[in-house]
Amino acid sequence: MVEIVEVKNRRDLKRFIAFPHQLYRGHPYWVPPLTFDERNTLSRAKNPAFAFCRARYWLALKDGQVAGRIAGIINNRSIRESGKKYARFGWIDFIDDDAVSAALLGTVEAWARENKLDAVHGPLGFCDLDKEGMLIDGYDELSMFITLYNYPYYPQHLERLGYGKATDWLEYEIKVPEKIPDRLEKLNTLIEKRLQVTVVRSRKKKVFMPYAPAIFALLNDAYQDLYGFVALSDEQVQWYIRQYFGVINPDYLRVVLDPAGELIAFGIAIPSLAKASQKAKGRLFPFGFAYILRAMRKNDRLELLLIAVRKDYQGKGINVLLLNDINKAAIANGLSYAETGPELETNKDVQSLWKYYETRQHKRRRCYIRLLNTRCEATIKQAGYQAGHGAASGTPDHGLLSPLIQIVDLAIRTRNVKKYDERVNMAGNRVICSQNNIDYITIRKAMVQGARTQAEVAKRAGVCTVCAGCRAKLDQILSSVCGCRKIPLKAVVNAVQMGADTVGKVGALTGAGTGVDEVSGEACGKCKGLIQNIIDLGR
Repeated sequence: MVEIVEVKNRRDLKRFIAFPHQLYRGHPYWVPPLTFDERNTLSRAKNPAFAFCRARYWLALKDGQVAGRIAGIINNRSIRESGKKYARFGWIDFIDDDAVSAALLGTVEAWARENKLDAVHGPLGFCDLDKEGMLIDGYDELSMFITLYNYPYYPQHLERLGYGKATDWLEYEIKVPEKIPDRLEKLNTLIEKRLQVTVVRSRKKKVFMPYAPAIFALLNDAYQDLYGFVALSDEQVQWYIRQYFGVINPDYLRVVLDPAGELIAFGIAIPSLAKASQKAKGRLFPFGFAYILRAMRKNDRLELLLIAVRKDYQGKGINVLLLNDINKAAIANGLSYAETGPELETNKDVQSLWKYYETRQHKRRRCYIRLLNTRCEATIKQAGYQAGHGAASGTPDHGLLSPLIQIVDLAIRTRNVKKYDERVNMAGNRVICSQNNIDYITIRKAMVQGARTQAEVAKRAGVCTVCAGCRAKLDQILSSVCGCRKIPLKAVVNAVQMGADTVGKVGALTGAGTGVDEVSGEACGKCKGLIQNIIDLGR
């Protein structure tokens, strides 16, 4: 007897997230996601995709034990922009039992019918930056951190339940050459001169930060016709910029500018995090973040994640230019192999790039679809399941821009606190607002009570916020938590969102609250009340 239970509380969500860790325990090729990452993505309060998505999560119980899970997603923006009234399923895992898989998918189908939708397809996430596609070939290959893994019986169950192919993605392993072939070097020089483009190369991350908004704008434009793609909202773009661009390894990031200095292409890769994630077992504490940080510094494998070219420059060799530059960095850093993220099988433009390298097509994954009524069948067949190929020069990564990047950011910052740009002198008490005679400690007390903006401080502490000097001082105070160690509020909030739920854990990741009082020479601890308030409020 299979019982379907909807996830309604934290305990159920914890079981939902934990189930694949049980199902794949000890599996050599499954790469566990980070628990806090899953929790943030599935959280209505934290994932900005919920501004236009609805979602429900279910568990399948057999003999009182969790035997499967599934998420149902209705992406209203996708429905509006594509004109296809499809529900999505994702986060699907189940034991090898037909009754369990039928109950899970049947529940999503019933929900889709209740909402007058025409079909169910997946595995897909809230947007194209989530993991998607069910593995149908390559079960004896180590998964990438950014892709899904599943047992061979999964697709068999779906096909028995009437699901068919919507589209397939291919993945390639590429051997990093000992040197760039001369013909490629000559081709790159020719492309740069002929098109008069500039490749931006730098070992400093700050050089690339101004291009971040333009990169996401290009991604939205270049990928708009790919299967299942939904343009990122402004809120999502800002979310991903905060989580990602501060810690990207500049060795593997390239942007290309046209003669007017406008962004026309970008390529991003990172060292493989698969083995590090296996060692971490989905947990950051006590040692998980250290495994991941080590993998970012020392690795023999690269993951090619994102590449996009503006439409008016596609087919002109910009792809070759980008990959050649990233390849040079991989050679210089001693990497042996690179892996591509999933590419639509119909995307011949990007697949043609691999003719310059020794490659192996080693994985294939599929998006499945099941029609819920016959009236939409002709429309779907006319459009073709594999619609949208060829618009971009690559496929978006699946799960790359996850809060995982915060781990690396915080770990690096913990090792070298002196590199913070945000430094605030918090020593001693002093008057901040001379007009209303409000001192520093009064403002700090307001922050401990939950004030995070100038308006909130004005309400709780009575600060005027009228004069420019007062506003500038408030900005400095509000952006900082720990004066002894110069730790900004943002770093503490990020640590809390990653799962640090005690003052001690926040201190271990960021150094906040671990300083020494300059006068007494004793452990300070003045900021621990504020740290606890950040933990309580999550902001």
